[in-house]
Amino acid sequence: MFDPNTVLRGFSRALYANWLLYKPLRILIDCGEGCATDLDGAVSSVERVFLTHGHIDHVGGLPTLLWTRAAGGVIPKSLEIFHSSDDPFMGPLFAYVEGVRELLPFPIEWKPLHPGSRVELRPGWMLEAFPTRHLSQGQSLGYRLLEQRTRIKPEFAGLTQNEISALAARDELDDKKEAFEFLRVAFCGDSLPVDTAHVAGAELLVHEATIFEGEGEKPGQNHSSLADALEVATRAKPKALLLNHLSRHHSRVEIETAIRSYASKKEVVASVWMLLGDQILQVDTST
Repeated sequence: MFDPNTVLRGFSRALYANWLLYKPLRILIDCGEGCATDLDGAVSSVERVFLTHGHIDHVGGLPTLLWTRAAGGVIPKSLEIFHSSDDPFMGPLFAYVEGVRELLPFPIEWKPLHPGSRVELRPGWMLEAFPTRHLSQGQSLGYRLLEQRTRIKPEFAGLTQNEISALAARDELDDKKEAFEFLRVAFCGDSLPVDTAHVAGAELLVHEATIFEGEGEKPGQNHSSLADALEVATRAKPKALLLNHLSRHHSRVEIETAIRSYASKKEVVASVWMLLGDQILQVDTST
């Protein structure tokens, strides 16, 4: 079973603050209030921030992140901030950062992205932007973390382990392999249910679940319900589903009960987890 705690830390509460750190590559997905405080000494190791959209609960911690890096005692490397090329909410953040840029001891690079944009994080690792449905005007983004891997070509899938070992011993295995991209994590940000094509087969799917059954969504908010997120996971079949952007109006027990109720009606193959504040907790979906 895949445990999201092995690769992620973060905080999420609808309306207040949202951010995730992918620990192996030291990249931030969003940077809500309190991010720098929670990261503490690790803040200087962050060299790339990928913003899903410019709402304050996803970007409000960026000014503190900048100043904490500046005051860390060791001049950190440059900071790259990736964002949607079509997001009207980014304007105030641009204005603030540009206003203090000359006071910071490290360079800042703004990197606009559009759906389909790809960023090489290190050899063999890419982050690819995909469209989400959150902003009434402009384009919000999700991100696909892809790892380059190799596998046996389909026409040789019937080989036994002994046959594979024999080919490897004769240095004849490489031409029977093919490269492919393995979807490590799909970060969906805030959105109505995402297109399954962007997240299918992920090792970890991070999907918001703001609204509960019986709650009405205000026009223009464009958020997913708990049922929406679980339905996406049912179709996409990730190894693990991490629910985030949960409302403070629901307790842990209420959330777990709602998840179990849904799981009793539909087949949720993935292990289900929730980011409740700063805790990544597994949910027992058995009834």
